[in-house]
Amino acid sequence: MTQYQLYKYGAIGLLIINILMISFFFITRPSAPPMPMGHGTNAVDILHLSESQNQEFLTLAKSHQQLMRELDGEKRELLKQYFATLNTKDEASSEALLSHIKEIEGQKTKKTFQHLEEVKSILNEDQKAIFPEFMDQVLQIILGNQHKNPAPPKDF
Repeated sequence: MTQYQLYKYGAIGLLIINILMISFFFITRPSAPPMPMGHGTNAVDILHLSESQNQEFLTLAKSHQQLMRELDGEKRELLKQYFATLNTKDEASSEALLSHIKEIEGQKTKKTFQHLEEVKSILNEDQKAIFPEFMDQVLQIILGNQHKNPAPPKDF
């Protein structure tokens, strides 16, 4: 066997080993964790909404999302202007912008509260008993994951 053939078979062998290893990782990777509830994905399941309630819920959710996008856009523009005042050192302007940013955050909080009140108003008495469970999941989404993430599994 010549040195050329040795390198050729060695390279082919390494290529096959790499392909097998990559295939093994794709085949044995764990499934993705379930997605957290968001924008109505599990509201039907948690609250056991009827078809008409579901349609009304989706309408409420869509209008709420649109309003939140608009307020976030306003806030984003104000934040750009606010941080641009670092270059100009205009304290009066920065204070006014900061006050307006706080006002928008207050509006977002109030509108979200009103939205959740509207959702609660479409529920019947049995569903209102389940509403606290729904609110726990909604608060996790609004506030972010407050729980510390568990350590990764040790089998990796």
